[in-house]
Amino acid sequence: VTKRKRAEEDLLAQKWLLQTVFEAIPSHVFVKDKKGVYQMANREFLDYWGIDPEKITNFSTGQLPVGNDTLMNFFLETDRKVLETGERVDEIFYFERKNGDKTIRRQIKVPHKNDLGEIIGIIGLSMDVTLQKKAEEELRQVQKMEAIGTLAGGIAHDFNNILQPILLFSDLLRPEIPPASQGNKFLEQITRSALRAKDLIAKILLYSKQGEPLKTPSDLRTVAEEVIGLMQSTLPKSITLELVSSDDLPLVLCDPSQIHQVMLNICINGSHAITGQGKLIIELSRVELEGVHCVSGNILDQNHLRIAISDTGKGMKEETVQRIFDPFFTTKEVGQGTGMGLSSALGIVQSFGGGIAVSTELGKGSTFEIFLPAFAGGAKESPVSRSVTGGTEAILFVDDEEAIAEGWQFQLERLGYHVTAFLDGSEALRGFKENPDRFALVITDLSMPGMNGDTLIHEIRKIRPEIPVILCTGLAESLNPETVRATGINACLGKPLDVQELGRAIREILDGAKTMGT
Repeated sequence: VTKRKRAEEDLLAQKWLLQTVFEAIPSHVFVKDKKGVYQMANREFLDYWGIDPEKITNFSTGQLPVGNDTLMNFFLETDRKVLETGERVDEIFYFERKNGDKTIRRQIKVPHKNDLGEIIGIIGLSMDVTLQKKAEEELRQVQKMEAIGTLAGGIAHDFNNILQPILLFSDLLRPEIPPASQGNKFLEQITRSALRAKDLIAKILLYSKQGEPLKTPSDLRTVAEEVIGLMQSTLPKSITLELVSSDDLPLVLCDPSQIHQVMLNICINGSHAITGQGKLIIELSRVELEGVHCVSGNILDQNHLRIAISDTGKGMKEETVQRIFDPFFTTKEVGQGTGMGLSSALGIVQSFGGGIAVSTELGKGSTFEIFLPAFAGGAKESPVSRSVTGGTEAILFVDDEEAIAEGWQFQLERLGYHVTAFLDGSEALRGFKENPDRFALVITDLSMPGMNGDTLIHEIRKIRPEIPVILCTGLAESLNPETVRATGINACLGKPLDVQELGRAIREILDGAKTMGT
């Protein structure tokens, strides 16, 4: 009797332990027989489906309130596989609850066997993997953007090398054609198209830029213009874009490329909310805030730059507005977005001391207001326009693109310089060693086969440490100011260049060297 009593106590203890573990699992756990009737289920499962614990043994798979036949057929089919094959089934399914929440769940089912090894039912586990799947999607998106950034950089280098001779030889041809002739009009169109291509490449590089933000006093009117230009090339003609800007805009201490990303994300979201004809408006103005509440809870005061992005889309419900800045929240279909655009935008704006406010009306559209603290350093000075002057100094010019080297040799010799051009870094170094005191300046490309521009500069500086150097590259964005200073480069200019830009840089460097007595 004592042994039997102890055995019963041990069995109850094991059953209690099993039930405790069963209930502690933060996923749906259930056991059902071969007919699909549930024998037991934990609290997570019962609460999720709204099943009375007392009635669970009278409840079958076909009675689950799934809301659609497709999902029900999926449950029944996975049951059939387990019972017929005796193998484990591991599947992902999507479920939308009555409150509109869309979840991604992973379901694992294994055969439930008796002591004789006979299949008597199914043991199942169902886990919510929504955040995990969206995190994986976000990681894939980040990796994709990194790949796009790398690809964009490589394309930009090659594309800028193609644009450079177009601009160079157009400029060289201009004096040969009468100003009032039809040929001059054609030449102007060639130049204008090349400059548009140059601008587009700059926008692509700006959007794909990676790295830590560099805060500088910035005029964001230019950024807004770039966003409008980029959106115009991608949006359907049914959506019009408008930029409204006041004249007294303050500077903002920020990384312009990141604000570009914020504005572009919000504009893209706004365009997705528009069906058929519609309008996107970006408005920039100076505002004096007094206790403005932002979506993140922060309150803004004092002088700010306001960037208002409005769309004439379908608007949003209040419950949607409360969640749009949550990481991974999206109203788009699965695979259409990661839900990180607005979350990232809010983080960027807050990192610069600002905030975002949202107003919306169903059927009429939404407005996102970005507030950024005005820079206290004063207004931005307009650059002084100066004509290009030449000189008589000797210049060593190096670029592996024959058309670029030839074009710049013609252009600089027009300005009076004595130019020796090379297509190879090693050849340029040999030419420099033959008469190192002849040259007053070295202008070199960065990326070249054989000897790169940075290596060439290093070798030349071993011979003449003080010689001024200008680096011209189709990837100027990849060189930060610290790298430029570390290599001792006097100027780093991005291709494609015009004669005014390079001509002024040459004179500033050479005149500065003369002032210092070098």
